[in-house]
Amino acid sequence: MTKRSLYFMMGTVCLTVSLTASSQAALISYWEFNGSFADSVGSNTAVKIPDGAQVNNATTGAVDGRTALILDGLGDGLMTPANLSLDFGVGTSFTYSFWVRGQENGLTGNNTFRTTFLLRDTGANPFNGNSIVSFGPSHNTAGNPNVNTNVFRGTVDAGTPSVLTQASAAGDVLDGTWHHVAWVVKDIGSASGSSTLYLDGAVLASDSDLSTLATGDTAAGSVPLYIGAERVTGSRWLLGAMDDLAVWGDALPLASIQGLANSTYTPLTAPIPEPSGFILAGIGLAGFALRRRWQ
Repeated sequence: MTKRSLYFMMGTVCLTVSLTASSQAALISYWEFNGSFADSVGSNTAVKIPDGAQVNNATTGAVDGRTALILDGLGDGLMTPANLSLDFGVGTSFTYSFWVRGQENGLTGNNTFRTTFLLRDTGANPFNGNSIVSFGPSHNTAGNPNVNTNVFRGTVDAGTPSVLTQASAAGDVLDGTWHHVAWVVKDIGSASGSSTLYLDGAVLASDSDLSTLATGDTAAGSVPLYIGAERVTGSRWLLGAMDDLAVWGDALPLASIQGLANSTYTPLTAPIPEPSGFILAGIGLAGFALRRRWQ
């Protein structure tokens, strides 16, 4: 092996290891729900929310072609440990992605009329530094939860003000069939930031300018991620199933979201954003240095 070949191979290996490590680092947590509530890539293995007034029967099993988390719509839900790995402050980005097969739970009242898919919350009002993905009426009227248009929403709440990304759903998300949901929040605290909700690979709603978010999704200390319900006592339960829930510490590009929605990618294979200009410049300098060594 020549010295030139050795230099080239070393440079190639270093570049490959660097990019692979970057891709793996961006995926923070991944719950496959293949027989357990384990986090396949991180330290956020979920447990059942402690029983309150209702019995928590959350389990996993086969649901219409997928092995998924099964929730009965009345007391079922999961929560992760309180882990700072899911805190996203100013200057950061994040992506949530999951499959959901839900049904209307038929419940009424302020704590039940909406369906919550995901929630990070301090557990106190006001909701300071939380994020939430939910579907249901925009407001509740006692005894009639369906008087207002159903909206699909993602909220990053830093107290006041907050960024609420929402849209009237094109059809009913809770229609008993599988849908892919993604929420991408980019550059918290920046005027060039954005919050985008995707349904089945298509943009459903988007907001720009996140400069008003002084803290982002960083509650006072770390808080759990609630899955399929709100808060520790459980409310606004999901009736149905969830699968392939994943969290990235980066804003996934449209091609990755579409690939997740059409099953071209899994959370383990979905590409993260292209390397930044700084990284590309570093690669260019490394190439230049190698070329100089060859001469």
